[in-house]
Amino acid sequence: MPNSKHVLNNHKLNQSLSSMIWITFAIFAGLFFLNLNLTGLFDVDEAIFAEASYEMLETGDYVTPQYNGEPRYHKPPLIYWVQSISMDLLGKTPLAARLPSAVFAFLTVFGFYAFISGMTGNKRLAITASIILGANLSFLVISQASTADMALNFFVVMATMGLIANLYAKQRSKVAPLFVGVVLGLAMLAKGPVSLVVPAFVVGLAVLFKPNFIYNLKCVNPFYVLLAMLITLVPWVQFVIDAKGFDFFHEFIVVHNIERFTKGMGNTQSSSHFYYVFVLMIGFFPWVLLLPNAIRTAVSGFKRRLASEDVEKALPALGFLWFVVIFVLFSFSATKLPHYILPSYAGAALMIAYRLEKMWDKPLRSYSWVWALPIVVLFSVVFLLFKYVPDIALGRIDQLPSLLQSLMHYLQNSHGIEIKDVEAQTKFVLEQDVHISSLTFALGVLTLIGVPLGLFYIYARNRAGVIILMAVNFMVLLLVAVSVVPVVYKFIQQPLANIGTEIKQEFNTEKDKLYFVAIHQPSVRFVSGVPFKNLNAPKELLNEVMPEEDATLWFVFKQEKLDAMQEIAPKYACQTSCEGGYCLVKMTMDNMRRHLQQR
Repeated sequence: MPNSKHVLNNHKLNQSLSSMIWITFAIFAGLFFLNLNLTGLFDVDEAIFAEASYEMLETGDYVTPQYNGEPRYHKPPLIYWVQSISMDLLGKTPLAARLPSAVFAFLTVFGFYAFISGMTGNKRLAITASIILGANLSFLVISQASTADMALNFFVVMATMGLIANLYAKQRSKVAPLFVGVVLGLAMLAKGPVSLVVPAFVVGLAVLFKPNFIYNLKCVNPFYVLLAMLITLVPWVQFVIDAKGFDFFHEFIVVHNIERFTKGMGNTQSSSHFYYVFVLMIGFFPWVLLLPNAIRTAVSGFKRRLASEDVEKALPALGFLWFVVIFVLFSFSATKLPHYILPSYAGAALMIAYRLEKMWDKPLRSYSWVWALPIVVLFSVVFLLFKYVPDIALGRIDQLPSLLQSLMHYLQNSHGIEIKDVEAQTKFVLEQDVHISSLTFALGVLTLIGVPLGLFYIYARNRAGVIILMAVNFMVLLLVAVSVVPVVYKFIQQPLANIGTEIKQEFNTEKDKLYFVAIHQPSVRFVSGVPFKNLNAPKELLNEVMPEEDATLWFVFKQEKLDAMQEIAPKYACQTSCEGGYCLVKMTMDNMRRHLQQR
């Protein structure tokens, strides 16, 4: 007979775990959904995706996306479809544009949990992995961004986990490969061929390493997967070929995939192969602090793990493959942007969750403090000093608190550290009078105390450390969402939103003309709803066909270009307003002609 006290304790543990699971997904729902309308859209990607989606709704052309009336071949149409449906229901708002990404984010963490729990029967492992996947800065940012990245992440995670589940199942399902094929077809419609990398590489190697190759091949059934994927994908492909020929595929596949990877597109943030190490340090904090220990466990007996019939033992090895293929691939890409490695986080989550699950059997190496603590301190200092960043960057030392003033003077006098002058455009942005909440200081304190406390308990093989780390991280992310993101928006986007609002209210769509001069700020197009003409330089206006006498010309440009702009639109002949590094000029055609005659 089982010990009644032992049974009662297990029952209480299961109840506690069930409560934790419900609470976790409630927190995720709040984290992903509650702040969608807190700020307007950010340039460039958010605003251009949202505007293209709204233009799809306006034109009724659901085959070829377009932006500002021009075909947009950067991405396939799935994200535009779901965003246009959302805007049709909720209006042209940031909430409607971002809602699909939030839904995909929630479905990703929930689906990840469901697959792991179903495969292993270990709900604690499953919920830990889901929290690690979803509770980090990178995932939070993309969950609230009106771009295609979270949709891609969802489909990649579901397809890969679906194949893994069938490969390691005691009895294979013939339907699973068809399900995966449909999911991969949707992934292709979300962002193209990159969606095939993870499932092909991870599951392909698992098929090779597991005993009984023929049976493994039947489990993943690449023929069924390919067939279902093509059935999902081909109708749109046929429609777009009929409508536009092969132009879309040339620009999307050759220009925006092959050339973006091999040559770069001019929008890369770094050329260093170590760029994504720094992205991980920030975007995957604090879980990145546990990643080296987790990788060490994953590669220990790597082949044996992949060949295991126990899927729980195989998960860290599969996670290692998952993480490495994305991380290495994009580290050697000519174009590097932070969100490119988001699909690798699921692999990292598998490794770290498994390592935490086994920490009682094998403690994490305590020498990790040597490098973990400096990262925690640096991360905390960013939040502690966030309120003073504009003053520090602009060299306004006398406006800092006395302690910071003393520190800055010490660094300058003793170590020769000087603050370099910022670029003109950055200076215009930072000089704005934006209130920065003291909550950012609380963020720094919470990180500085909470994260080391959680790590201390984890290194001491106490599971309370995992709970502490999770709780602290959820609070940090919530505070980032409500105190940091709005401040960043006010500095870099609010001036553009104000310009867009003024254009929307005063622009005469029948007579006036709008010009963007050497800028690419789709948020103005989204807010104003007014089509524009691009000018690379002010002098190009002289080659334009002029509108009617009583029309008004509108110009949007960076404030650093104001002097050059006044050659075409001098102060005496127009209305000029500048804010936060951007200017809006309104000039009547009558004044324009008089000015040109005087020249």
